[in-house]
Amino acid sequence: DPPCPQCAAGKYSAASGSSTCTSCPSGQYSDVLGSTTCKACQVCRISEYVWTACSNIANAKCSSCPLGKYRFDPNSQACTGCAAGKYFFKDSTADIACFDCEEGKYSLGDSTPCIVCEAGKFNPDKGSSSCFRCPEATTSPLGSTTSFACRIYVSLSMQLTTSSFDSSAQTTFSQVVAQSVQVDFSSVLITQSSSKRRAS
Repeated sequence: DPPCPQCAAGKYSAASGSSTCTSCPSGQYSDVLGSTTCKACQVCRISEYVWTACSNIANAKCSSCPLGKYRFDPNSQACTGCAAGKYFFKDSTADIACFDCEEGKYSLGDSTPCIVCEAGKFNPDKGSSSCFRCPEATTSPLGSTTSFACRIYVSLSMQLTTSSFDSSAQTTFSQVVAQSVQVDFSSVLITQSSSKRRAS
């Protein structure tokens, strides 16, 4: 008897003596003649994108995403970075995801790390792409999370001799500043820089 014809690529026959071949189901392929089973299609990793999709006669081909970008959506063929306000994180299970930046921080997206709000700014929200600026003539510490961190800032550059800069002069000046800005002086931050006059 002549030999039975072999199943074509993309098909298989698991039973001996079968008169028909069965097409490989979705997600499987057969790339050789006479297959008795189909093989599972390769699934690209999150750090790869699909270069060539899997078909019933050929396996999928994957290619690496650009540095700092990932394929977060398994149904997408595009590699992307984290959105603004988020940062990239890879945990011990090798899962990769984007998470919101904490309060007092922000990010520009594209998988860049979160950035601490600069002095004079604050951010009370998670997942922000920028920080709020303190009102004019006020400042705040790095990483501030509330507008209450903004305080009036007065900078003094004083060239005084040691003998002329005494406690009474400091008290008088403090009273003047407190009256001029009309706030509780406890909320005023004063930076005083003094230098001693060289002895002749």
